[in-house]
Amino acid sequence: MSGFDDITLTRYFKPPLTTIRQSGSLLGEVAVDALVATLDNSELADRTVVLPTELVVRESCGCAAQSESPSEMFKTIAAPAMAVN
Repeated sequence: MSGFDDITLTRYFKPPLTTIRQSGSLLGEVAVDALVATLDNSELADRTVVLPTELVVRESCGCAAQSESPSEMFKTIAAPAMAVN
């Protein structure tokens, strides 16, 4: 079982929930830029944006709580550099 956004509550579930963490402020910034571009009829309105994420491994994935190997294994996959097309 896993979640997305790493809300504080997920740390207290039994077992603690594995999740994907992303920056809410960066997401908001990109969303505002997209809205302004749309309102301005800019070419930037039609683009794909990939935001960085981080895998937070907790016990819900079946891993030991202190296990770092899954996190390290997925670090490159789950946390790409920000890309804008």
